[in-house]
Amino acid sequence: MADETPVSFITLSDIQSAASADLLEGVSTAPAGSIYFPDTILAAKVEDLDGAAGQQLESWKRTHRFFIVPFSIGIRPTGNNIPESVDIALSLEAFGGLAQRPLILGVFPPNGFKKGPFEGSLGVELGADGSLQSVATAKANVAFNYTYAPAYADVAAGFASGHAFWTYRRSQESYPIGDIPMKLVLVVPATYPEDAVVARFDVRVDFGGTLFWDKSAQGYFSSVIELPA
Repeated sequence: MADETPVSFITLSDIQSAASADLLEGVSTAPAGSIYFPDTILAAKVEDLDGAAGQQLESWKRTHRFFIVPFSIGIRPTGNNIPESVDIALSLEAFGGLAQRPLILGVFPPNGFKKGPFEGSLGVELGADGSLQSVATAKANVAFNYTYAPAYADVAAGFASGHAFWTYRRSQESYPIGDIPMKLVLVVPATYPEDAVVARFDVRVDFGGTLFWDKSAQGYFSSVIELPA
């Protein structure tokens, strides 16, 4: 059974009262390794885009706002353990009907993303369809940067409405470890009454156990995504 160390839940009082008491924040530890996660995530509002993406934004901006949501999950193995896979599931908790809720329009890294031949940062840009695409040059805005993790695996990813997932699988000598950065494209109706939305996470790290020896770490937690005006 994994041990969990809680830290204070920082959010609006009404969101805090709606949060499940068994969802903790900070670090989730098990004998095989630990999972680190954020309690608060600051979204970046997207404005003044060029080209087709700018036209998309212009057509929506009277009724919706676009945000890039950057966040990271930290994986720290114990001893010589190596993660075989990391599975991350995210669900947005928002109030009101579907037309009033923030929705996920894209995720990064996308399905099929593979580590490049170099270490360091690349840029990320918003495409006309709302998807995040990698470009060669890092951007000035940190929300549009993407830094490779120390060791990285092939990615399977997907999203629908208020849900998203990433699966990082070990591939030869490439495996998920250290800080694993991710991003969401969030479209928020102008009528959405809150300045934050809660994201629920379910993270499982498989360290290659057996039927009789579970070498894994799992964390259930929630983070508050703050939406700037």
